[in-house]
Amino acid sequence: MFQISGGISTQMLTRQIDALAADTRVRSVVFAADSPGGSVLGVPAAVKAMRRLAAKKPTVSVSEGKMASAMYWLGSAANAVYIDGETDMLGSIGVVQRLSWDAAPPNSLELVRGKYKRLSVNGQPPSAEVLAHQGAQLDYLYTLLVDAVAEHRGVTGAHALEYMADGRVFIGQQAIKAGLSDGIATVEEMVDRLAKDPEPYRKRPRVVTPSPALRVAGAAPAAAAPGDPWRRTRRGQADAARELAASKGIGFVEACKVLGIEAIDSLAAIPQTAPVPAAAVLTAQDRADLATQARHLAARERIGIAEAFKRLGVTHC
Repeated sequence: MFQISGGISTQMLTRQIDALAADTRVRSVVFAADSPGGSVLGVPAAVKAMRRLAAKKPTVSVSEGKMASAMYWLGSAANAVYIDGETDMLGSIGVVQRLSWDAAPPNSLELVRGKYKRLSVNGQPPSAEVLAHQGAQLDYLYTLLVDAVAEHRGVTGAHALEYMADGRVFIGQQAIKAGLSDGIATVEEMVDRLAKDPEPYRKRPRVVTPSPALRVAGAAPAAAAPGDPWRRTRRGQADAARELAASKGIGFVEACKVLGIEAIDSLAAIPQTAPVPAAAVLTAQDRADLATQARHLAARERIGIAEAFKRLGVTHC
């Protein structure tokens, strides 16, 4: 069935990867991929298996056309990622959910308990609460994907969001410049390299730095001055981002990007040393950023959106 449909079972793949890690005859691994991605179900387990394999044996992923979305999530867990040609496509890092519902059938009535049990009840459009819940779930999955790519490629979460994980598809050299790929090599060439000298692929490469062509204009190299240790703490970084946002009239997320600091949602959760600005002071971007951060927190901690805003120290949004 898989040969006919072109797909693969993530459960079978996970078992195969673990078998490669356990097989003493296998000295190194080339993972050949050609896939646009697919369902997220089972992918985290396969990614963990790939990381276990890469920690034990030299492991390289090679795209044979496309390594995108969920497949890049998996392929990037290898110690290196290569494309086999100038037209290979990497990226499309994001999550999508299509919502649809049917009109209520005649002479029928559906009774539901649990406001999130059904997307649509009796053919009615989803409520604002249900849509907000679906959005929070999507935010959570997106966070898992972005955090994994950032860790695999040795960059911060903020860097991954800015340069890699905004849903774009990168072709050939674009993927290399963006830090999604380490170079060009066919599967046969990589097999030959690993057979001759596997050591360079036993560990992940050094941290990827932004390509000059992709760097944000005017971005500071660090969140704090070298002589200010407090500004290098997590609380100091959070306050620095808030101060910059207030002084420049930009959103909190944008301020984090300018300062080059990561983990936007977790930074926002750190209580600030200054009071929260009044609603009239918040820009439209601030309100949108805070709403996104609250949804992340609510999904992660399994709490209501009101409680998430409270934990973020926000009373007006």
